[in-house]
Amino acid sequence: MPDHVACFPACLQREACYSADAPCRQPAPPPPAVSDLHSRIRTEVERRLAIARAASPGPWSIDEDGDVLAVDGITTAQVFALSGPQLRATAEYIALHDPVDAIRRYEHALAILDRHYIIHRDVGWLQLEDGELVEEYAELPVCVVCVPRHSNFGTNPVAVGACIEVRDLATSLGLETSDA
Repeated sequence: MPDHVACFPACLQREACYSADAPCRQPAPPPPAVSDLHSRIRTEVERRLAIARAASPGPWSIDEDGDVLAVDGITTAQVFALSGPQLRATAEYIALHDPVDAIRRYEHALAILDRHYIIHRDVGWLQLEDGELVEEYAELPVCVVCVPRHSNFGTNPVAVGACIEVRDLATSLGLETSDA
């Protein structure tokens, strides 16, 4: 029977799991757990994505005066208050971050969130007690991608909660990660 986690996204759409390769026919799992950090990231990304989709169409370019133009030739930004290399660099920066680019980045961020959700798994690790290494196990909230089934962390700390991928995504959006 194939690993149920491998076909999980398909399971969310059906009553039971039927992966393309071989059906595992397990009951559809409950929706993935979402951390507060996941929710905050999704809210911010969806806000930015809506703005990008509502903006003048891209790709944007720069005309000979240094103005940023949408694909339809309409000026989207004038950087006339600046001069010389700073004007050109500012115009290039604005054009580089056009809606096409922003939409692609924000959709990618949502895909990362969809893959790196939190589940509760039995995880093992070694802990030093009275000078001896003792095996410890607990069911912990961990990232389904970053902490595979039957994980054993030795004496390394267990990555509980939002994984480094999700934390990095939050940081790139300017969101606080200390509560993750």
